[in-house]
Amino acid sequence: MAFAALPAMAQGTTTERVRDLTRGLEDAQTALAAGDYTLAYARYLAASRDGNGLADFTLGLFHRMGWGRARDEVGACKWFGRAAAVNLPAAQHFYGDCLRDGTGGEARPAEAAQWYQRAVDQGYAAALCPLGALVFDGHGVPESQARGLALCTQAAESGDLSAHSTLAGLLMRRSPPDRAGAIAWLTRAAQRDDPAAQLELGTLLATDKDASAETLDTAAWWIEHAASSGYLPAYLPLAKLYFGAGRTADGGRPSAERLAKSYMWLAALKQRGAEWPVSDDAGKLMDEILAIMPASWRPELDRKVSEHVAQRTENRAH
Repeated sequence: MAFAALPAMAQGTTTERVRDLTRGLEDAQTALAAGDYTLAYARYLAASRDGNGLADFTLGLFHRMGWGRARDEVGACKWFGRAAAVNLPAAQHFYGDCLRDGTGGEARPAEAAQWYQRAVDQGYAAALCPLGALVFDGHGVPESQARGLALCTQAAESGDLSAHSTLAGLLMRRSPPDRAGAIAWLTRAAQRDDPAAQLELGTLLATDKDASAETLDTAAWWIEHAASSGYLPAYLPLAKLYFGAGRTADGGRPSAERLAKSYMWLAALKQRGAEWPVSDDAGKLMDEILAIMPASWRPELDRKVSEHVAQRTENRAH
């Protein structure tokens, strides 16, 4: 795990410097890859005391990801700030996020923009779109929708999947909105199996007030693709879409297939440990479904739900 992550962390950093940063971290990396978080943390901490910026960055990941400890965004940001100060571009990006979001204090978008720019200057493409979003809105920097879009487009064209979704959001907020452009960028990311983009694409298609039945089917297909991969945020929107879009023109009940799918995705959400009800809408929707769905369906549908949840659990374990 840790070895595979190093190239992305060091993007924009010279090969020689990567070797310098990783020298002395072999034992820490081995412990982390083995899942021995206590030993790995101690070894990274020792390397941090010797001034290793990559150790600082990795300690930030411990706190952000919750490796062997409770997640702690404030603690993560402190470590990212230390690593950013020694010119590690990935840390500069993450520390910029901390400053932009005001993690542990007030938001400081102007400083965030400076850190993003420092990462970009080192060739770190992932910082382009966060910088572009600040420029688009004029947060801490002079406002320019054109430049903001250009920066985010550059990131998306470099292959940064998260930039596709951010760019789509900016395109929808420009005046006039560029719906076709947003759909095109989300489709590119969705086709590369990005579940967040699949959910966003499906949602955008489904919220078109003039959406045809075919468009709604396409929307459901994308959201279900995300949900089937285990992407939890897609479960409730998919259940709502199947129940609502499946109603007949006179307001009647959904088809049997759509009713069953709506039940299964809500039940899967509950089985996976989400706080229930996730929202008032979720609880009310389940009540509506159970009021019209034959009770005889439930054993077979619940079996399928359990199979889905078990598969997601097995995938996470590996």
